[in-house]
Amino acid sequence: MGKKDRTFAAKMAQGGQEKVGKHCPECGELLNFIHLVDAVKSGSGNWKFKENMVGICKCNEKEIYA
Repeated sequence: MGKKDRTFAAKMAQGGQEKVGKHCPECGELLNFIHLVDAVKSGSGNWKFKENMVGICKCNEKEIYA
């Protein structure tokens, strides 16, 4: 027997059923991670960059983007 012919639309309909990744413990939404860079003045008066990977969902997006 040959392989079944599958259209692109059929593959996309089947593949988009479940999203994999970390979920927010408060709202249950999938987290989107961004690279957040803050400029911080050190004790000696020099500027340094503080880099973090931050997970964003609807719960905390206003706090981070503000």
